[in-house]
Amino acid sequence: MKNLLIALALTGSLKSNAQTVFTDFESTAGNRGAETCWGFGGFSLTNRVDRDPSAGYWAQSGSVNANSNAFWLKSPFVEMSSGNITFKTRINTFDGANLYKVYIDFIEYDPSDTWGEGTVITGSVYTLSEPTNRPQNVSFAVPSAIASSSTPYKLYLRFESVSGNRNRRMLVDEISIPGTFASDPSNNCKPNVAAADSDFDGVADDVDLYPNDANAVFDYYFPAVDPSATAPLYGTIAYEDLWPAKGDYDFNDLVLDHYTRFTFNASSKVTRVQFKFSVRALGGDLIQGFGVHFPDIEAVRVNAVSGNSLTTGTISTAASGAENGQTKAVIIACDDVEQIINRAGGAFFNTYSANPKGTSDTLTVDVSFTTGVAIEEIMNFSIFAFKQRNQEIHKVNMQPTDLVDLSLFGTDDDASDPASGQYYKTANNHPWAIFVGESFDYPEEKVDIVKAYLNFANWAQSNGASSTNWYKDESGNRQQANIFQ
Repeated sequence: MKNLLIALALTGSLKSNAQTVFTDFESTAGNRGAETCWGFGGFSLTNRVDRDPSAGYWAQSGSVNANSNAFWLKSPFVEMSSGNITFKTRINTFDGANLYKVYIDFIEYDPSDTWGEGTVITGSVYTLSEPTNRPQNVSFAVPSAIASSSTPYKLYLRFESVSGNRNRRMLVDEISIPGTFASDPSNNCKPNVAAADSDFDGVADDVDLYPNDANAVFDYYFPAVDPSATAPLYGTIAYEDLWPAKGDYDFNDLVLDHYTRFTFNASSKVTRVQFKFSVRALGGDLIQGFGVHFPDIEAVRVNAVSGNSLTTGTISTAASGAENGQTKAVIIACDDVEQIINRAGGAFFNTYSANPKGTSDTLTVDVSFTTGVAIEEIMNFSIFAFKQRNQEIHKVNMQPTDLVDLSLFGTDDDASDPASGQYYKTANNHPWAIFVGESFDYPEEKVDIVKAYLNFANWAQSNGASSTNWYKDESGNRQQANIFQ
């Protein structure tokens, strides 16, 4: 229980283990305020030898009377368990046949109360067997409803002289309660009650983004989240469609804005991935669709896919929604880009600045897995475009899927060497797909990217080591007239 060790360090008179909360008032040496989270109503602590019911210090009341609420003791909050509550009690001096009683009740925790005290639950009444100065050992069982409850309770002892005020004082010592100490001294001694966990995933509702879903706890967004708006930021993937030839190299043949949301479970494994795609440009008619390849995740680990756009009948999928014929997981997000764009006219979609601008639907593709996936397995995913289904275009050195036509590698301008893991780049390391972690201002139609971005070639030929800010609107980077407006 939180703060248990702190509480025990504050006072040696309170001793606790997994089964018992106990005090004998000894180590506080009569300092009532040092008895951690105990409450005293008309009681003090004393060690007068002539009134010692056992040894050392004990709690002593004022003159008890017929008002059973005048003198009381309250324990800290305890998560009580089955067993007997025990303590020693007596009056300070002999009093014939007069009756003295101890009311043994409980106070239920109420989080809305300043001190956490809610309903008083009636327990037992103990009548002293003889009103003498001899200590009496009291023992009674914790009520089963309280012992089986996860709600903390206080033990509430009240004392009464049935015959009224007879100038007799009640002495109490060695109180033992089965259960676990549950009060927080730093918070008015209220309990540290475990927060609700509605989905029983081990993560409290107040920090669980998905409190009713045992497979989800928190999200991570790629490429990033805007810290000022806490909204996901889109990145851009731009493709050149004439692979394995370089073509006009304008990187506007398919321009995809996208972000990815990874959902993690309580074991920090990814259980779901959501992709959002929006088409910014389509500078030709060769690229038909696009998808996602998870080269480190087996296809059979895909549980379900939803939200993708498959309209041509050319894509074969398993019941899970993953593409058939693949060893590793492949999700085809869209097999006909024309179905998700809204042209404003003309054969080129948003690649000539002078032409009317078209719009795109936002495609939301959700993928869930049969078991949690380690982040190391999933972050190597590749968003690829395809012409014919066996002609894929990936970023540099990303593996193609099992359905690619391997005979195309090493032809035209492509310098791929699958044996060494080298894919989709020229002999000068020029790519056919580029990813930018923000919205990318792509070149005008038919404009080679090196004429729009003056440091692109240096970046590509250095394998990304130099001119890492080549795409930013900074001095010396851009030829603005060659960029789509």
